[in-house]
Amino acid sequence: MIFGYNTDVKSGNTVYHVQTEDRGEKNPVIDSVIYVKGQIMDRRRTPYDPAQTAPERLQEMVKQQHRSLVDAIRGGNYAPPGAEETAAPAPAPPTMAAVAAAAPTATPAPAACEPAIELLNAADIESAGRLVFRVLVRQGAGGGPLAGAAVEGVLHSGEGAEARAQAAASDDGVAEIAFEAPQAESADVLFCAAASLRSIVKFRLSRA
Repeated sequence: MIFGYNTDVKSGNTVYHVQTEDRGEKNPVIDSVIYVKGQIMDRRRTPYDPAQTAPERLQEMVKQQHRSLVDAIRGGNYAPPGAEETAAPAPAPPTMAAVAAAAPTATPAPAACEPAIELLNAADIESAGRLVFRVLVRQGAGGGPLAGAAVEGVLHSGEGAEARAQAAASDDGVAEIAFEAPQAESADVLFCAAASLRSIVKFRLSRA
């Protein structure tokens, strides 16, 4: 059974249309698309295992993902990709490594039952032309590791360029997300973790 929700949300002078649906057993992904004036502004995709997800549970997961986006927009905590102001980076030699500056988004702090995301290697992410992020997913702030949580990373760099990667957290709650290193002097990477509920955190990347 396929579940879905559609909601129009106004934030400031902008009306966002949020559409969330289950893509079905042949493509088991909870897919949220955010439109403005008919154009896609953003997308959130959460994979799930049909064999281990009851219909009632799936419906609740779709509802929670949709609600988290609607609430973020309504509360003024949603920033479309590329909408943040970016400070002009200081010139850096090509040999300099990219360093993740801890710059979380303005999303609300996770509740005790929501997954919390922590970047473990903020100062050491670039290796052999790739960006490798090790993120720890916990069951709420200060909670234990959340094994098996689906983690998605979205890298935004230069003129709307976007790359996506997914991984599942291991038994110790750690997931490894990797991208080809961008040529841009700065970029943003956003991590989404989903278990029963969803948590989103973003970091700004810059060359040291």
